[in-house]
Amino acid sequence: MYIRQLLLVFFLLISIAVFANMAKPYEEGADHSLLFFGKELKVTAEFLKIKVVQENIGDREQYYHAQYEIDYEVSSGQAQVLPLLFIAVGLADQPLIKVNGLIVKVADLKGKIKNGSPQLYPFIKPYKGDQVGVLYEKDKEKIVDVNGLVYFEAPLKKGKNIIHVAYTASLGYNTYGFYKKLDINYALFPSKYWSSFGPIKIALELPEGLSLESASVGEPERDQKKYSWILNELPDQDLKIEVIPELSVLSKILLAIGPFGLALIGFSGGFYLHFRMLKRRRQAEKTGFNWVLTIGVFLVPVLFYVCFLLAYDLIDWSLGGNALGRHGYVFLVVFSLPVFWLAYWALMWWLNRKMKPVK
Repeated sequence: MYIRQLLLVFFLLISIAVFANMAKPYEEGADHSLLFFGKELKVTAEFLKIKVVQENIGDREQYYHAQYEIDYEVSSGQAQVLPLLFIAVGLADQPLIKVNGLIVKVADLKGKIKNGSPQLYPFIKPYKGDQVGVLYEKDKEKIVDVNGLVYFEAPLKKGKNIIHVAYTASLGYNTYGFYKKLDINYALFPSKYWSSFGPIKIALELPEGLSLESASVGEPERDQKKYSWILNELPDQDLKIEVIPELSVLSKILLAIGPFGLALIGFSGGFYLHFRMLKRRRQAEKTGFNWVLTIGVFLVPVLFYVCFLLAYDLIDWSLGGNALGRHGYVFLVVFSLPVFWLAYWALMWWLNRKMKPVK
């Protein structure tokens, strides 16, 4: 009875440990987008500048955010005051908006929606409470809080106009693994509502210690820590950029091999020594209890698990200040050790039986 209760408590603690390590594997960044334009304007060009800024927190931990500056070059057929908006969920500050160099204040969209103004935006549908659905494809919508939409009224002149939007946004990142991967996400789907699509020029600037890992918009032109793209047509997906720390050659090698690979190397060395010692014993025609087989069967599988667990510390050490150091759940692998012992014993027993003494 007591054994059953102890086992229940043990597995409950294991479940809590696993949940604690995997409860929040990813920290979401800001959710933001291009401006929503109707058919009243022609977008002739857009310039998107993203600058990743680093802040140090304590001795080791580093925090990153992105400063955005977006310039829209639009053409209006007449002088008009046009309501515009964009998605801005989780921004670090209030957006700065300028139209032709003049600052424009953010207006109250919630009040506009309650008063029936949504007919200005046929792509916005009431959802639940203060939430609205923003349509980006037929029968597909993105649910956002109305407070996550920035609304303003742009005083436009006839002809060419420049709309400037600037703000700071948080970046998404993983909370487990060997090192932090930063995600820059920017919704491009509002451009589907534009009457025209001019080229979008994207410029990314990274601080020292970071490098570009991948981008959904293809390979960029590079000038040291500055990357640039030109989109002449609307891409199939939103802008997604992944940024990682600059890694040493040693870190890259260790990460490529991985903990399992490093453990396999250690196991291979142990297996080779064990096999050689068994072979020598067989050649010496020794009789009696086979201590070489027994001790090796116990130690070699243990060596595999020791190498596997220590590999995490080795890789973290090679990463230095870039290491997340969060691998608490990997200790669960030791519970497979009895199965490994049994399988290894069967293999070595069979090999020992197959060996023939030298005559």
